[in-house]
Amino acid sequence: MRNGYLKELDEAKTRNEDPPFASFIQPHPHAVHKIFLPGIKARASTTALKAFYLGGWNIHCIPAPESASPRLFSSPPAPAPHIPIMLLSIIIPAWNEEKLLPETLASIRLAASASLDPAGIRWDIIVCDNNSTDSTAAVAAAGGARVIFEPVNQIGRARNTGSTAVAAECDWLLFVDADSTPTAALFADLAAALRNPRILGGGSLLHMPLEERGARVALGIWHAISTKFRYAAGSFLFVRTDAFREVGGFDTTFFAGEELFLSQALKKVAKKRAMDFVILSRNPMPTSPRKLQMHEPWHHLAWLLKTILTGGRTLKRRESCDIWYDGQR
Repeated sequence: MRNGYLKELDEAKTRNEDPPFASFIQPHPHAVHKIFLPGIKARASTTALKAFYLGGWNIHCIPAPESASPRLFSSPPAPAPHIPIMLLSIIIPAWNEEKLLPETLASIRLAASASLDPAGIRWDIIVCDNNSTDSTAAVAAAGGARVIFEPVNQIGRARNTGSTAVAAECDWLLFVDADSTPTAALFADLAAALRNPRILGGGSLLHMPLEERGARVALGIWHAISTKFRYAAGSFLFVRTDAFREVGGFDTTFFAGEELFLSQALKKVAKKRAMDFVILSRNPMPTSPRKLQMHEPWHHLAWLLKTILTGGRTLKRRESCDIWYDGQR
């Protein structure tokens, strides 16, 4: 099997084409490509993952997952004849997320099978490995996701790179964080939104298991702002693919808060098209409170005040956004 994969890879490179087994992989437009080959065991290795280089491709060998599906999109039962099939790509940016990513992928698969399949919405999962140093990529591939690599460690850039891997005919994009676990009820609400011709995109309120009163108050304030001004949290943001392309995706001049600026841009497009940008509220998205728990309340308050006093310039400096980039997991 290994020789067959490498022969196909060489032939594809000669023709300047994507490899024919790209349901599990996506080439990256940089000099070195990171490729994941299912079903090949690493030679002379005691670990589940071993990398070797061949002809400019960085090939990662992983055992074939027993339950993961390498299909580009799911294959739900055909909907009623009058209901057209829709295509949705679920994009997850991931930096050193080997611990939480398996639960996220499992939750997405369960929720999608329960709520998207019956609605005639075919879906796939794309994980953008944002230069992880752990086994995030192998975990993602083992969970049935397609994996694409982004070397620059930046959340918005990883989301944009993930969006480049979607099929040309994809109707919708859904961005989900690697520490979030969507439910079937939330995906049922999502399916209804995707089927609504007046909706261009939107987000969801969040559910976090918070013990500290201050953290609960902060989440409540965010919910009020999100609902009133229709700002989507980055942990759950869905949008029509053509609208996402029209606004240029996430603004990569920001290292944090990029979803707020994307929401603002999408609301303008929605207004121009006489459509809506909505926030789903009936079944909030379960997500991890780790950023609130790993830093003291005073740290968050100091960061917020600094961001306000600098007119948002803090958001454009990676070193000032340590809440997201200090590497704590």
